[in-house]
Amino acid sequence: YSCQHCQDTGRKGRELCVCYRQVLIPLLVQRANLQGMQEAGFASFDPELFSDEASPGLYNSTISPRKQMLGLLKVCRNFVDDFAGDNSRNMLFVGKPGTGKTFLMFSVAKALLDKGFSVFYTTAPQMFEALQNWRIMRSSYNPDPTRLEEAEAIHDNLISCSLLLIDDLGTEAASATRYADLLNVLDSRLKPAMRTIISSNADPTDLRDTYDERVLSRLVGNFAVYRFFGEDVRLVLNRRRRR
Repeated sequence: YSCQHCQDTGRKGRELCVCYRQVLIPLLVQRANLQGMQEAGFASFDPELFSDEASPGLYNSTISPRKQMLGLLKVCRNFVDDFAGDNSRNMLFVGKPGTGKTFLMFSVAKALLDKGFSVFYTTAPQMFEALQNWRIMRSSYNPDPTRLEEAEAIHDNLISCSLLLIDDLGTEAASATRYADLLNVLDSRLKPAMRTIISSNADPTDLRDTYDERVLSRLVGNFAVYRFFGEDVRLVLNRRRRR
């Protein structure tokens, strides 16, 4: 055997063997579309970036942004630990830009990639553009083979990856076709082995004004909603650099 640990089966009990992970994980990372993920990760979370003072008038909450983020960090760790379990749910992150939504999405992605799960990240505008391109390629009389293959690969990632991350939902231009595309993606992923995390800069009230009842019923019924608030972390980091 090449690997004496697993005798070339790729597994030790229910866990992936190190030999399999050495081959698989770099391929999964390459496919995940997670550029800039190097700075993400649960271990690199810095609670000092978030205020420890509650501001009910500003954030409509009696707890501080730091306490809220520590709670969300625990939720995301539990999500990773229970990812393949029956109690795991999709998650919807809502809050203003710079409050940590994408960081936690990337941290979850990194932890699951390390476990050998397939992950794919996209912004909402990129996803809708990719789906439109896929339809055009599929309906073309003589499509370019390379472009068709790329379109098929992206579509396959959206539908079949273990974890799909959709960032910035609500920033895309509204249209009935895009609502239908979102419904198709969400409905196609209603399977036990698949989960989805969506982030939006809009609060739930704004989402109700943006999307029709069919989309809202999927988001409310199939997703656990988590609210992010606090000062823009990028501004906090800039102040640190100037010191």
